[in-house]
Amino acid sequence: MTAGLPRRRHALDTNVWIDGLRDEAAMEALSAFLAAWTSIIVQPVIVVQELLAGCRTDTERRTIERFAVGPFERRGRLVAPSVGAWIESGAVLAHVAPRDTVPTRSLANDVLLAATCREHGIVLVTRNLRDFRRIGRHIAHDAVAPWPDPGRA
Repeated sequence: MTAGLPRRRHALDTNVWIDGLRDEAAMEALSAFLAAWTSIIVQPVIVVQELLAGCRTDTERRTIERFAVGPFERRGRLVAPSVGAWIESGAVLAHVAPRDTVPTRSLANDVLLAATCREHGIVLVTRNLRDFRRIGRHIAHDAVAPWPDPGRA
């Protein structure tokens, strides 16, 4: 482990990856974070699914596979939800989704991601703190805004 880094594993939410893929300055920040925190970064397969679902071309798909899948797969750092996380996410959706509506795919994925992070002890790095705090009333998990300070994360 690199000196000064927290011991808990961290994962990047889909929105952080998308920012990096769309904006050069955001990519520089993302790359710096990944380089500095390599030893504790994992990749939830829920994020992989969202990233690949958003691809519109083969070039986009290959970029996601090269940067957001391959390095994590080679290191054995892809993290999947357990059966318990799936069940818990369904129960929590009944509380956080607006009444008389079907939960959006985005909300369902966020709840499943929170359950997965909680059960694996992962801190989620996200720009979507408001929604993850709302989910946190039902699933105790840790989420922080980009880019966490190693001394506080």
